[in-house]
Amino acid sequence: MKLVTLLVCVLILSTQLFSQQYTNSNMPVLGDSVAIRTNNDLTVFEPGEGGENVTWDFTTIKYGGEDYFNFVSPASTPFGDEFSDAVMCGVSSGESYQYYSSIMDKMEISGFGSSLDPNSNILAFFDPPINQFNLPLSFGTKQSSTYKGKYVFGGNEFPLTGTVTTEVDGKGTLITGAGTFDNVLRIHVKIAETGLAAQQVDKYLYVSEDYKFWLALHEEVSALGDINIQKWYAVNPLKISQASVSIDTEMKTLQVFPNPTDDMITINSVNSVETIQLFDVMGKMVASINLNGVTRHQMNVSGLNTGVYNVVTSSNGELTTTKFIKK
Repeated sequence: MKLVTLLVCVLILSTQLFSQQYTNSNMPVLGDSVAIRTNNDLTVFEPGEGGENVTWDFTTIKYGGEDYFNFVSPASTPFGDEFSDAVMCGVSSGESYQYYSSIMDKMEISGFGSSLDPNSNILAFFDPPINQFNLPLSFGTKQSSTYKGKYVFGGNEFPLTGTVTTEVDGKGTLITGAGTFDNVLRIHVKIAETGLAAQQVDKYLYVSEDYKFWLALHEEVSALGDINIQKWYAVNPLKISQASVSIDTEMKTLQVFPNPTDDMITINSVNSVETIQLFDVMGKMVASINLNGVTRHQMNVSGLNTGVYNVVTSSNGELTTTKFIKK
């Protein structure tokens, strides 16, 4: 009898030890930047089957577009004053900004802002926020929550209520143009809103305990009679080993000079640098260079607009960022 009990305990322990989990360490942090390859075929929405030991092969899909996600301080964005409770903003092209009120223990969205044209913006405010999921997540996890809010555009407000249902409905292997990834979980998020401008969202997030943010996404959004389908994969997925980000405001380990500058900057680092990326105050990547472990590099920034820029370097999996001014 004791042997049976021992075997049961060992079985439970081994299941826990080898269970894939998505945790706080997988969440993005300020300074993270993810390049993505997109497919904009609005006629096909095929996220694949769920279950265990699944292989999702997205290499048969043609991905021709390019985009990015930068995670920046809300204060550096044009709508930052509208979302004082936000701890981080996700920026993509098309003047689109998503504001997170929490990215630790849970992923909550407090709103978003987007510029439809130079004279028109659309804003969304959620209180309580949209809780996409609580952490940690593992295969079989199921969650649900509700939220309230409003859309604001054209001088009009459109109140809404919504429900979120989340289920980790798959685990296995993901194949994209960036490679083959094991230990992948699929998070299925469904959002159903009520209201005049309500949207319905069916979203599949493909994640790994070995990487940060999403490895791939398939999403169908319907609102006001229109259907928008998104499919993308991360070109440069961030490994957990890249999770450390230090902000070198005193330039002790990362120096940029002359600062301010008209044309050339020299970047000095105490550590060997593998990549250098430049971001404007909106979080858009304006330059990216791969290096071979150098500690000194010169860049011509004469083509940049006047303003403040963030310099982000990667050294042995750790990110360091500082700023310079382009005159």
